[in-house]
Amino acid sequence: MSDLNATVVDFGSSSLKVGHSGDATPRVFLNSSVGVKAKNGSLKNEDDPFIFSSRKHDIITDLTSAPVSTPLMNPYNGGDLDLRNGGDSLMVKVFDLSMNQMFQESSSASEHPLLFIDRCTASPEQRTKLAEIFFETCKVPALYLGRDAVMSCYACGKSTGVVVNIGGSSTTVTPVFEGWAEDSIRSPVGGNFMDDHFLSILDKKAGKPVLPSYLAKVDSSKRSKVINDADSSYHAYMRMVAGRYAKEMLAKVASFGYSPTSASHETLIKQTYSLPDGTSVDIGTERYETGEVLFGRESITRSQLVDDTFGSADPVQNLVCDAVFACPRDQQASLLSTVILSGGGSCVPGIVDRLRLETENIIHAHTPGWRVKVLAPGTTERRICSWLGGSIVASLSGFSENWMTKKEYEEQGAA
Repeated sequence: MSDLNATVVDFGSSSLKVGHSGDATPRVFLNSSVGVKAKNGSLKNEDDPFIFSSRKHDIITDLTSAPVSTPLMNPYNGGDLDLRNGGDSLMVKVFDLSMNQMFQESSSASEHPLLFIDRCTASPEQRTKLAEIFFETCKVPALYLGRDAVMSCYACGKSTGVVVNIGGSSTTVTPVFEGWAEDSIRSPVGGNFMDDHFLSILDKKAGKPVLPSYLAKVDSSKRSKVINDADSSYHAYMRMVAGRYAKEMLAKVASFGYSPTSASHETLIKQTYSLPDGTSVDIGTERYETGEVLFGRESITRSQLVDDTFGSADPVQNLVCDAVFACPRDQQASLLSTVILSGGGSCVPGIVDRLRLETENIIHAHTPGWRVKVLAPGTTERRICSWLGGSIVASLSGFSENWMTKKEYEEQGAA
């Protein structure tokens, strides 16, 4: 096996992060949603349903410069990588592009061991498929599939804790005990849902649908034609990005016991926000509404969910308690003493104290002596938490015995 640094890859539903083991930050960031174009001819001539093929199609990662007619695809479906119906080819295409940006002319992915951070919810069949892809298609010399929640624990210097990952497509809560991931619980209320929710607030405040940046730049007399030319997936994604940017600027999580009609919140100073087309809206208590969705205080209908795969959209504090109570009794107190927040959706100000108090409110109903402690790295580290843990683990001197080499794969398979 090569003595070069390992490559660490975290392929999430919102972004792909790639870097060297031992580094503090990834060197390459790419959107997981990419534009798709035909190498020859038009996508209009493709079969329905559309199946991505690296032989027939190329991808566009810079969506701001892509034609508005570009359809978007994402290898994720239902919170996990979907490697069926061309999803494997799409994932490899995005992976190869990230490797080209990472190494340029210095070396290639086939020279470096790969630590790929997998979802705790991935099935054994999917992990076997990933090993097949990386060894046979990407030609890596050695591979380790690391569980995302375990890596997030290691990033915080812990081997035991409850990881609350608020990612793009879902919120996933996973207990980790002494380096082993227990069963996960998920809700479809993740970062993307929160972005869309904040976007709906802006739509209501503006009295019209918020125009995404690509459309706001177009003369008003030509917008109808541009909208007709735009692919629906492109238009929806760019609107969601507008909501995400506003959410990151304005949204907050209210304190425990929040009521929008309380005097302290009714007198909240409103903040003026400029939409991409220059329209100004005043945001007051509305900045708290998106956080209330996460904690179950804002009603959610089934039709609003980004993805209906996971069942009910339980409040995040309920997910934490349910996940912990499913573990052996003698582990529960230590798990609750280390609740780790990760993922880009967890960066809303105020979330740390609110999660602790909401969870304690449930726990203390039957076990008053237990304490809940929430660990939250800085917002930059929170966005890359699982990648950072993988970088740390892969750089340890004793980790070399954990790699599956290409020779072992050929002799024993991926099992």
